[in-house]
Order: sequence, then C-alpha cells, then structure tokens
Amino acid sequence: MFFIFVTVLAVAVTLSGCTASSGNITASPPSLSFGNVAVGSSGEQTVTLKNSGPTTFTVTKAVTSGGGFAVTGPPLPLTLAEGQSATFTGRFAPVAIGHASGS
Repeated sequence: MFFIFVTVLAVAVTLSGCTASSGNITASPPSLSFGNVAVGSSGEQTVTLKNSGPTTFTVTKAVTSGGGFAVTGPPLPLTLAEGQSATFTGRFAPVAIGHASGS
C-alpha cells in the first residue's frame, strides 16, 4: 500500500475576495494537517471562520491552491455579522505519491 504524506494545508484568510470596512475575521484552526492520505482516498477537516467585529464581513469566494485540495462550505457570498461564524471543509485527495502542500 502506498501512502502520501501531506505536511500542511495552510488556511490563508485575507481580505482578497472579501469586503469589510473594519471586520476582524479569524480561522480556527489556523492550519490543517492531513497526515498520511493514500492515493485513491481522501481526508477532510473543518475550519471555522469567525467575525469578532466590530462590523460585518462578506466572504465572496473560497479557493485553494495545490493539487488535490478543495474547499466547500456554505453558499457564497456569505455575510458574517459581529460574533457570527461559518464552517468550511478542507479536503485533500492525492492523485500521485509524494509530498503535497497547498493553501
């Protein structure tokens, strides 16, 4: 059986693709590590974005980089008022043996 080792899928949360006048959004956990994932299978983990205010924050898109990585979540655009959060799922499905990383 062959395994692929994935060090980290870093969650990059920036204002790129989002609009906010002065929102404060954080990701929890700040990064995901999928460990060993066999070719032909997949691993999934969740990440929660929270707006700790003081104004609304609109997420207009969620994208990944790196082969085999994907992100899914609530329909976008998604507006989070102060104190609200949303959960997204990061997925890794390797197509080849070797090290992989993404964001």
